[in-house]
Amino acid sequence: MIYIAAALYSEGKPFIDGLGLKKTEENKIRIFSNDGFMLIITGVGILESAVSLSYALGRFLPSKNDVFINVGCCGGGRAGEMYVCNKITDAASGRDIYPDMIYDSGLEEKHLISYPKPQRDIPAGVLADTEGYGLCAAALGHFYAHRMFFFKISSDSGDYEGVTAGDIAGLVKKHSGFIADFAMSVHSAERDREFCFTERENAEIEGLGLTFANTLKVKRLLKYYKLRGGDVSALIGHCPSVSLKREEGELVERIRSIVL
Repeated sequence: MIYIAAALYSEGKPFIDGLGLKKTEENKIRIFSNDGFMLIITGVGILESAVSLSYALGRFLPSKNDVFINVGCCGGGRAGEMYVCNKITDAASGRDIYPDMIYDSGLEEKHLISYPKPQRDIPAGVLADTEGYGLCAAALGHFYAHRMFFFKISSDSGDYEGVTAGDIAGLVKKHSGFIADFAMSVHSAERDREFCFTERENAEIEGLGLTFANTLKVKRLLKYYKLRGGDVSALIGHCPSVSLKREEGELVERIRSIVL
């Protein structure tokens, strides 16, 4: 399943129309879906959007292979241009989240700052919205960071009063086909790579002599490494087997330093 979160109905409508989504629920928040996509209209604001998304994801429980997309309009950037966010900051707390940019969308990457309210004065070189950080923080509890994408379309440079719901729907519609196609390609790639360590790689990992808990840690790291095209066998070939608990911790950290 591909989950799309949009703060406004006007931001979600192009996906409802283009993907043929049907209303699934409107008890607490508006949710539309088909067999492959689920659209969640979260409402605006960092807290409200996070609460709405958490409710929806807690109700429908994404699987580990699912993809999360946030799409919406923002201030800053070139009018009508779409960007993908590589850093998301909560303006109030100064906290940052970094989506894992493994998949190349071909779009320009930008820093997104989420504010408590729309901004007139937007720092040069960044984008501004009112929900991205809340959605990112909520989604992290359900999706791997490399399966989360934040697409922002510039609608204004701080003069947001003149932007209508029709303007927003038109901007999103222009890019909605690209977003859907990109999300489906990522979902397909993730499904195809559902690991799938080879018999040889599994034997090599087990041969390190780690405890069950540390073996799971190493497999998570190596899964990430292999996803990026790394040679698991070559990496393990440089790692000695261990017999002491202290050595296990050192080996796990050594692998982590190579992978990350």
